[in-house]
Amino acid sequence: GTTMPNGLVLEAKKIRDVMSHGMLCSKAELGVGDDHDGIWELPSDTPLGKTLGEILGTSEDTIIEIDNKSLTHRPDLWGHYGMAREFATVFKSNLKNPFDAAWEQEITKKFSSEKSPIALEVETDSSCLGYFGLSIDGITVTESPAWIKERLTAAGLRPINNMVDIGNYVMLELGMPLHIFDRNRIRGNKLNISRLKSDAKLKVLTGESVELKSGDTIISDSESPVVVAGIIGGEESGVSNDTKNIFIETANWKAGEVRRLSTRLGIRTDSSQRFEKSLDSALLKRTILRAANLVLKLYPEAKIVGGLQYAGPEIAPKKLTIETSAARISKRLGHEVSAERVTEILSSLDFKVTATGNGISLEVPSYRSTKDINGEADIVEEIGRIIGYDNIKPTSPLGDIAPIRLSPQLQLHRKVQDFFVLRGQSLEINTYPMVGAEMLKRAAWPEMNESLKIANALTQEADRMRPSVIPSLLEAAALNQKNYEKFQMFEIGRSYLSDQKNFSSERTWASFIIFDRENSPFMDALNLMEDLIAYAGIPVQIIEPDGKQRNSALPAEWRGVHPIENQAVRVMVKSAGAVFSVHPAILGNYKVRGNAAIGLVDITDVANAAAQKSFKYTPINRFPTSSFDATVVAGERVGVGLVLDAVKKLKRKEIQDVKLVSIFALPTQEKAVSI
Repeated sequence: GTTMPNGLVLEAKKIRDVMSHGMLCSKAELGVGDDHDGIWELPSDTPLGKTLGEILGTSEDTIIEIDNKSLTHRPDLWGHYGMAREFATVFKSNLKNPFDAAWEQEITKKFSSEKSPIALEVETDSSCLGYFGLSIDGITVTESPAWIKERLTAAGLRPINNMVDIGNYVMLELGMPLHIFDRNRIRGNKLNISRLKSDAKLKVLTGESVELKSGDTIISDSESPVVVAGIIGGEESGVSNDTKNIFIETANWKAGEVRRLSTRLGIRTDSSQRFEKSLDSALLKRTILRAANLVLKLYPEAKIVGGLQYAGPEIAPKKLTIETSAARISKRLGHEVSAERVTEILSSLDFKVTATGNGISLEVPSYRSTKDINGEADIVEEIGRIIGYDNIKPTSPLGDIAPIRLSPQLQLHRKVQDFFVLRGQSLEINTYPMVGAEMLKRAAWPEMNESLKIANALTQEADRMRPSVIPSLLEAAALNQKNYEKFQMFEIGRSYLSDQKNFSSERTWASFIIFDRENSPFMDALNLMEDLIAYAGIPVQIIEPDGKQRNSALPAEWRGVHPIENQAVRVMVKSAGAVFSVHPAILGNYKVRGNAAIGLVDITDVANAAAQKSFKYTPINRFPTSSFDATVVAGERVGVGLVLDAVKKLKRKEIQDVKLVSIFALPTQEKAVSI
């Protein structure tokens, strides 16, 4: 058919011509109602030259479509009054506020001294944030006046009857849902807001029956549930053509609970959508008074029975104050906005603005602080959207480019990395700090770290923090020995041990592992550790383990250390490191065919000491130096450290340095140590 927009001039003859050519328009197609049956015929005495709006007796209207993304986080924009505030701000107009103190007084003076006929009770564990009620006698349920129906239709709602329409009208106007009961249907003259003690069924206004579960918040009379809180009313709770006395309720509910229950029931209403946005309980009173105002406007002879009733927690609007300034806002926007314009915009948006020296103090409206406004960044957004983001010219950010000095810890880490890559010819690995019980058992590690297990671990292979980096190094070596005859790897990693005082003790280790299929790499590991100490300036010493001092790198009960090829590393008086060959029994657990040596040192506490170390420079020796080897025969179980210490204790000025060159076994159960 032909769509005829409002305002099109129609002549009776032209209408007849259109109809005779089969171009028919129903009232539904014209958008003027749904009580049509086939062709819609105008009366024969319809005057010529009139607009369709004049013929129908409707006023001109404008539909403004607003992108829904602007509403998702703005509970105040779910009502026309909130939208009007935005338009007033954008177009620099004054907002008309009909809901002032005089308006409220005009309604409240009609309250009576009678006792309110409905008793209210709100249980503290329910999702209710506040509940108002008001009783009115002497109304008649009938069709709404044209001005209400026209506005509801324009807003996309179907008029039903005057009482239901008033509820929808106020919801669209102020953004706060409400419900109007037939008061004579409230059994026991009592409404209780509580959580269900057991599962129940309720037939709702749509005609379907919903399954309610224990714990759902509902509104009940003295016998059974009558309303699903915040979502939809029961079929028996609403008004009917016989209703004479009504009870108006307006309440607020916890947003999260409304959303979960609405999703579970599969019912999404205009009411639930608004409650999901975190409404402000401070607006409840205005909402119920507005509903009463419209009822009395339609029925001036109706009577308010008693006064306004309230039940639930104390309503205390959230007070949020934000300190900012026009200069800070302008800097964040990248656009200059004067202090006067900032004050003008925020005052129009209902913020209370107070000047404080060079800045401003803002008291956020309670209906904006429930979910929307949290801090200064939100205020910048308010100013930006009102002045228009298109009006902000894009500019490149300005900032100082200055060199960054690494912390002592990072400086040490970089030194260690450079050493191992350049001098040690090693590959860096990064193993996972979370391990499983099987991995620790394979390494025969005595500490299982049961107190540092993850409560919701994704897998048993990574359900706890590792107590040492050694099992991780062994896993990496076992994986790589399948493809390589010889390799060196290093890692700067952390270990974690239970600590009653601080929950856990976290240590950082510089560690490496050397693998050789044919020969023992212990000497290479020992030399690499010595060179690391010299290069990185770590204040440590390599000493012969005496078995008395506790070494934090190696638990005394761990059986993975070779009995002969091992040395301790003393860090700032404490033994916190080691260089050792891995015992063949442990390598067997990993099915490793070959030899492996590990070196590690705790560098957690030495970063600052290394950074503060002073270097003493000496002139080049006037006379050339010479070096030579000397071989010492020692017992099979005599540590190499003892041999080195014996030479150092000579304290001869001619001896500048002594290092280990090689060790080889003798057929006499002894060994030859070359230095």
